[in-house]
Amino acid sequence: MTGDQYEGVLIVAGLLIPEFYLIQWRTPVRRADFMQNHFVLSGWKVNVDAGYETIGNLSKYRRILGDVSDYRVSFTVGENPNVFVIPNRRNRRQKIDLYCLLEEKTKSSH
Repeated sequence: MTGDQYEGVLIVAGLLIPEFYLIQWRTPVRRADFMQNHFVLSGWKVNVDAGYETIGNLSKYRRILGDVSDYRVSFTVGENPNVFVIPNRRNRRQKIDLYCLLEEKTKSSH
C-alpha cells in the first residue's frame, strides 16, 4: 500500500468510527423484546416495560442516509414524551415485520 492509499484508509476509518459511535452506540433503544402481551425496551437511558395498549403515534418511515436496511418504526409509549425509533425488521418465522406486528397488537388491545 502506498502512502496516499494509507492516508485514504485512515481518513475513511476516521470518519466511520465516530459515525458508528454517534449513530449506533448512542442509539437510545439498544434492545427491544416483544412478547405476547407486553414489550420491553432497554438501552441508553431507556428502560420501558409496557403493554401494547400504551403505544401511540405509530408510524413507519424510510431513512434517507445511514442504514440502508428497509424502514424504521417510530412510536410513543404512554405519557412518556420520547419518541422511540426501531429498525423495521422482518420475522421470517412469523412472516411479519415489526410495524405490522405493532399495528395488529395496538388495534387488538384498544
